[in-house]
Amino acid sequence: LGLVLAGHRVVAMAQHKQFKSHPQDICVLVNFIMSSSSLRTAEAWTPVCLPHFHNAAFAYAYVSFFENSDVAVVFLSSMDEADQFYAISQHAHHLKNMLVSTNTLSQIESAILQTPVELKSGLSPDANRDLPENQLALLLDRVIHFAYFVPATSQVFSSAVSPAYRDKARRKMLFRNYGRARAMLAGGPMPCQVCLASDRECYYAWHNSDFHFYLAVPRGISTQVVGQAYTWLK
Repeated sequence: LGLVLAGHRVVAMAQHKQFKSHPQDICVLVNFIMSSSSLRTAEAWTPVCLPHFHNAAFAYAYVSFFENSDVAVVFLSSMDEADQFYAISQHAHHLKNMLVSTNTLSQIESAILQTPVELKSGLSPDANRDLPENQLALLLDRVIHFAYFVPATSQVFSSAVSPAYRDKARRKMLFRNYGRARAMLAGGPMPCQVCLASDRECYYAWHNSDFHFYLAVPRGISTQVVGQAYTWLK
């Protein structure tokens, strides 16, 4: 298994066709790497416990960060022999040189600075905001947060949370209400939808076989915001 990481985000992943990585193992591996400052100083070869990879033995992770960067190259092996480390190290150096020479590294680092993504209408300040199509677009500026999950790949997109909801208590409330909406849809026939309303917000969840969509907006906003957010994402 090979990964290119940018902070806690997986930029690219390659794996043997006979091996299927589990999303929980990837989360464990990424969190372990990003929380260890010692792994950033030099090439590292370290045992990691990944229950879905092997619940009775360690896997071995090769980790190499670019200098002064949150971008890392990671390889995972089931063997701990020294020859394995040196073979992987050569491949890693080749990959890192390629990322630098093709300008991919700088593009990844620029993308890190632009995450999480703000959900905005994109209208210029001098746009005619009275036009119906612009009124619809402006609904996006009032979205508190939205998320999109693909069950088949266990990939998730999560937008930036609006500034008024970035403190710990409000963020916790936000995701707790998503959890309530998800629980209400669990086990139901698909496609299915639900909307929960509090005194100030509405929480919308939409599940089908291809994706799960979650949206939080101020209470009283037009229901057309759902379509606008989905269109923006697609």
